[in-house]
Amino acid sequence: MKKITALITICIIFALFLTGCGLNELSKDPDITGIIYSTGEQEILVVEGIESAGIVYEDWSEEGFRAVYFRIDTDTIILDEEEQKISFNNLYIGQLVDVWITGPVAESYPEQAKAKIIKVHP
Repeated sequence: MKKITALITICIIFALFLTGCGLNELSKDPDITGIIYSTGEQEILVVEGIESAGIVYEDWSEEGFRAVYFRIDTDTIILDEEEQKISFNNLYIGQLVDVWITGPVAESYPEQAKAKIIKVHP
């Protein structure tokens, strides 16, 4: 009986841990919604306010569109349009995404931050 009680307690703690791990962030507005303009090794550049990734850098940067380089690591949660987890390899240039930031943001241009959650639009 003690083993069952201990197992139930562990399951409850684990469930509470998962709840605090970021998926409840989806109820908040994303920090940026934009097009993936470029991808690199475990990073993406997201630009807000452009229609496609075919727009030349000089055009959107001179206009001052918000742009953020996002570092992506094993803590980053990447979701498809149905909120199912997907891998970094499923991200590509031209996709519209919502991104939630974790930690500090370097205020360079483009900005630099760590992505907590990336959600792909259909």
